[in-house]
Amino acid sequence: MKKLAWGAFVAILAAGCAKRIPGTEIADNSDTRGVIETIERYRNAAEKRDASGVLSLVSETYFDDAGTPDPNDDMDFEQLKKALPDDYKKLVAVRLDLTIKKINVEGESATADLFFDNHYRMNTKKG
Repeated sequence: MKKLAWGAFVAILAAGCAKRIPGTEIADNSDTRGVIETIERYRNAAEKRDASGVLSLVSETYFDDAGTPDPNDDMDFEQLKKALPDDYKKLVAVRLDLTIKKINVEGESATADLFFDNHYRMNTKKG
């Protein structure tokens, strides 16, 4: 019985000491590092207003309903390819702060929960 209890204690201790991404509770492994690198590539491309760089990271099945039931503001990948370059041309500066809260990897799929704070500057008719 003591061996079983000791084994359970060692397993719990080992799980608690699993390697984490510094400053997070996210497991540090090649899968989570890959997700983080992809998110960082997105952030860099967005801040550079690099439409092709952002689009290279977007799935061809992309679809955004803008959170409304109105289909007139929906956007798919083809519409995004047309709109993003023009939208970026309107911006003078972009800063995108991303904080990754959680990463879940299941087989070939991964999701990330993140907090983002987006700041941008654009010229208007009044300057």
